[in-house]
Amino acid sequence: MTRHSVEIEGVRKAFGALTVLEDVSFSIRQGEFFSLLGPSGCGKTTLLRLLGGFETPTAGRLLIDGQSVEGLPPEKRPTNTVFQSYALFPHLTIAENIAFGLRSLKLTGADQERIVKDSLDMIQLSHLGGRKPHQLSGGQRQRVALARALARRPKVLLLDEPLSALDKQLREEMQMELRRIQRQVGITFVFVTHDQEEALALSDRMAVMSRGHVLQIDEPNRIYEAPASREVAAFIGSMNFFEGVVDTLENSVVRVRTAGKGILTAGLPGGSAGRLAPGTAVTVAVRPEKLAIGSDDASRTNSIPGSLRSAAYFGDRSHLHMQAQDGTTVLVSAPNANRGLGNPAAGSSIVASFRPEDAVLLPSKGTWNGTSGNTHLESNRHAA
Repeated sequence: MTRHSVEIEGVRKAFGALTVLEDVSFSIRQGEFFSLLGPSGCGKTTLLRLLGGFETPTAGRLLIDGQSVEGLPPEKRPTNTVFQSYALFPHLTIAENIAFGLRSLKLTGADQERIVKDSLDMIQLSHLGGRKPHQLSGGQRQRVALARALARRPKVLLLDEPLSALDKQLREEMQMELRRIQRQVGITFVFVTHDQEEALALSDRMAVMSRGHVLQIDEPNRIYEAPASREVAAFIGSMNFFEGVVDTLENSVVRVRTAGKGILTAGLPGGSAGRLAPGTAVTVAVRPEKLAIGSDDASRTNSIPGSLRSAAYFGDRSHLHMQAQDGTTVLVSAPNANRGLGNPAAGSSIVASFRPEDAVLLPSKGTWNGTSGNTHLESNRHAA
């Protein structure tokens, strides 16, 4: 049976007339790296603050390690929080900063020294324990803040966009460091971010949030490859959307008649049984990297002829903006595997194509399980 570190049951949070969380319910497994992902104002930080005891829910229950935390202040909860600011004491050394949170535990001096030493070893800064925060780099200060939060061995560590102030290279290095430390200590991490790539890279599972609701919970690859709704598909990465109606269904393949791109085919999505009669409005969604570019043979399956409008070079790949014959724009992400090969010239006739299994068939509204898009769809493949 799966053990849960965090259980969120029907939580609602309002500030006066403004509701920022509405009927949020899900569980986080013990030892999981779980991310809350969404745009600004979606409610992810408010949910984290509720778990940490910095806000009180208007309705609903929060349980940590099976125990209700209702009415408990932050210092009485089995959680610690790492905020966007490092919040290190400038007058204390690194070792003293880590030891600060241990004072209330009434440890012996020897035990406290051992925990500080182990914490410095964990973040690989043993040689810098005597330095002050201003003598460290941003990444090193972030690791100290993490070590200080973990020194008390909380049941759950809450992280509020802790890497947002770092530059791209350092942020990517710290992502891997965070994952290494989380696996080493085995503590449940709840990580708030608006960065899609960060959530995809770090998470065991993730929740996509919007306007106070959880839209989908699943493993990162499942959310990217099989989004439950158009809203999730549009928020995670880039996506091309082709509108149409179901023409026929045969052997788990759906033929979709579109207004300007002819017949497109896609695999039958899970949960759509009985909801895909001919004439049903649907959307064929295709990631830019799933599209292949050619110069001819528009007779291939799922071929979209058009002309190249522009190309943007990103080193490892190029983004090609193609104008289809119906006037719509199609985005193609093509790898730059051959040095110096270059891209087709603007105005060139090209054909984009994709395999049926690389498309995601989405309902025109909501999700295939019948929800409106404001109620989350959670994978039950690992349910307790």
